[in-house]
Amino acid sequence: MKNWKSGRICNYLMKRLLLCALVVGGWFTAGIGAKAESLTHSVEFKSEESQIVQFERADGLEQHIEVTNNTQRPMKVTFSHNVPIRNYNTKLWIGGHEVASRMATAVKDANVLYLYPCQWVEKACEVEFTTSAPAYTDITISAEYIDQKIGFKEDEIGLTKDTAYEIPLSGHPYSLYEGLTGTGTDKRWYKFNVADRAVIDPSFHLVNTERATYFGQNRTFIRVYDSNNNQIYSEGSSQYNGKEAWEPGAKVLTRGTYYVCISTSNAAYYPAIFDFNLNGHDYISAEKIKCSHKEVKKSQLGNIKVVAETVPANSDDKIVEVYDHISGKSWKHNSNKVTHSEVPVYNIKAGRQSWLTFKTKNGKTYTTNLYVPAEKFKKPKVIAYHNYAKVTVGSAKMMGTNARIQIYKGGKWTTVKTVNYMYCPDAMKIKNLKPLTTYKFRTQAYANGTTGTPSDVVTVKTGSAVKPVVKSIKIVQKKKIKVNGWTSPGHWSGGYWYPPIYHKPYTWTKYKVKVTLKKKVPKIGGMRIGDTWTKGNKTSYTVWLPKGAQTGKKLNIYMNTGLSKSNGQGPQIKKVIKAK
Repeated sequence: MKNWKSGRICNYLMKRLLLCALVVGGWFTAGIGAKAESLTHSVEFKSEESQIVQFERADGLEQHIEVTNNTQRPMKVTFSHNVPIRNYNTKLWIGGHEVASRMATAVKDANVLYLYPCQWVEKACEVEFTTSAPAYTDITISAEYIDQKIGFKEDEIGLTKDTAYEIPLSGHPYSLYEGLTGTGTDKRWYKFNVADRAVIDPSFHLVNTERATYFGQNRTFIRVYDSNNNQIYSEGSSQYNGKEAWEPGAKVLTRGTYYVCISTSNAAYYPAIFDFNLNGHDYISAEKIKCSHKEVKKSQLGNIKVVAETVPANSDDKIVEVYDHISGKSWKHNSNKVTHSEVPVYNIKAGRQSWLTFKTKNGKTYTTNLYVPAEKFKKPKVIAYHNYAKVTVGSAKMMGTNARIQIYKGGKWTTVKTVNYMYCPDAMKIKNLKPLTTYKFRTQAYANGTTGTPSDVVTVKTGSAVKPVVKSIKIVQKKKIKVNGWTSPGHWSGGYWYPPIYHKPYTWTKYKVKVTLKKKVPKIGGMRIGDTWTKGNKTSYTVWLPKGAQTGKKLNIYMNTGLSKSNGQGPQIKKVIKAK
């Protein structure tokens, strides 16, 4: 590295010797009678310092200052002068732009140049006098180091695509705009390589933010091309707006060589330090997604937040979607870490079910389950008969909840029937029970592999299997019932109009009968005749029948024994008598 830098200094000395030879030759020519047309004042900086150059008025003589930064660091060179900005006598150019003349317009930093390490500027400052100008003009040139680390210009800038300077994905050193005015466009080419896949998130900004507006007005563009000369970022978004940093956003690139061209107009140049950085790295794949909760209980909903994160946490394969299996909703993301707290309201089923699925762009997923314990049913409704029972579970609160009907026997609870949630409101028949036997029933919910707490126990006793033997049935009283005529209203059904219907009046007879048994039925609590329950173990029962009949027609009478009005019913018998 030391020899490399020494070589640069030697090159610089050779250029100086050549320049001296030219100057001496000019003097020699002038000495033999030719008139000198230009005068060069050479200023060389080897450290931070100030130098004064005095210009003397001479007719037709072009005078300028050449400046050399003979250090290994970039420098800020300031030209201080006492020439009025608007005057008719003296013209002053610094860096190729007019800073003092009859038409000059003063701008900030017009008298400042930035120089790369070991950079030489031939006409850094030029002066032209008129015959009425003062005899002498002094220019003070001050040099100070720039804090940013910046290399040699020929190694930092590629002037064409073919000579593009290669930069790493991870970053790029600062670079300079010297502040030299010229014609055309200043183009700076860089290139970078992607081995397989990489992510870049480029940015361009000026360290001298107060000059950002100038570069925005001078149409500064930062264009990124692939190997086929296609722009990675659109033309509109690749223009530097002069206010904030140019940050078009991250892109995933595939294998290949890419080029960057930073261009700006040379017409009105201002010194500035700029930073272009790819902010890139080789693509980092997501191995998996980890989650704060593998399973969430229903009781926790609303009180916790589910956090999902890629592994590794800096993966470029980010979480892009969260899908709620219960509500059917999805949310878009673009982050390595996602916090979800929205709670489903509808369609929650009992049991263990998929809830949230987190998904990366490249298809890695993680699903969190929601655990909803099966509910506890209310006490079932049980009606016992002589050799079976009807058990009604009752409606389930949550969809998908099925039921088990259980009987206690042999010292344990045994499931005798399973009921789909759709039929839980219906009475289920439990067969093969023994007469006059006590049974204990309970129900238990289950859904999606989960079981609820059993219901409270219901104890019932089956009835007697003995049928009553009827000795006689007599009609002891009858009553005429008159029904007035009425009109049922019209209505629409299936797209048709059904008009009102008039129903004629009619009369029917209600009968009271006395049923006499040959003997009492043992171990019963009463008799049901028709729909009337009469308590007591008797040999005769007198009841009003629920349905009548016309005179001379048959009258059907149904009866059975029971332990109580609603339980322990025995086998039903049917008797037929003739209405009188």
